[in-house]
Amino acid sequence: EALHGVPVVKSPLPYGIKGTDAWYRALGRIVGKEQQVEAHIAAEKAAIASDLAALRRELGGKTAYVAAGSSHGHSLISVLRDLGVELKAGCFYHHDAKYDHGDRAADHLRHVVDTSGDFKVSISNKQVFELVSLVQRIQPDMLIVRHGNLAVWGAKLGIPTFLLQDEHLSLGYRGIIRYGRKIAAFVSNPALVKHLARHTKLPYTDWWLEQSPYAFLQSVEPV
Repeated sequence: EALHGVPVVKSPLPYGIKGTDAWYRALGRIVGKEQQVEAHIAAEKAAIASDLAALRRELGGKTAYVAAGSSHGHSLISVLRDLGVELKAGCFYHHDAKYDHGDRAADHLRHVVDTSGDFKVSISNKQVFELVSLVQRIQPDMLIVRHGNLAVWGAKLGIPTFLLQDEHLSLGYRGIIRYGRKIAAFVSNPALVKHLARHTKLPYTDWWLEQSPYAFLQSVEPV
């Protein structure tokens, strides 16, 4: 934008209903098509209304723990909350306090807090010994991770774990439905992970698992 005059869409990423609303409207202002954008938003929301209501009935009251990169993790929380899933906590691998263009409209973490409420978050405690200690303490209904090396640990704890490899799966209004169906499918049949947990011995001692996962991080308030 600064060097070549190509506008940057300054908004949250188009994940979840309110994030997608904001993204389309920012784009509409850039190209001068605000009215067309509003018509498109209304049509897309109407198109997913029935499926979204059904998914909310199926997933409402379920709990989740999310471990992903910062902006994508924030975006997943918006989608989960639109589906009626309660976020137990989140772990993001980094936190970027500044943005290339300096516009707070792209503050994804602030967006999700402002639009759907606060939540517990930790930064960069992605080591397995930390994750296992934390997740076994929280016991969410599902674990959602972005990196494959973490997915196996949810299964060892008996928690249905979704490895999100395609970040475009939940993009936009219809992405909420795609994502919701994937979640509903793996949460509805936890038999495999429950069986694995019964026959798995974790490599961590009771001494470690029984104390706070933040025991050696004095500046962090324990969950």
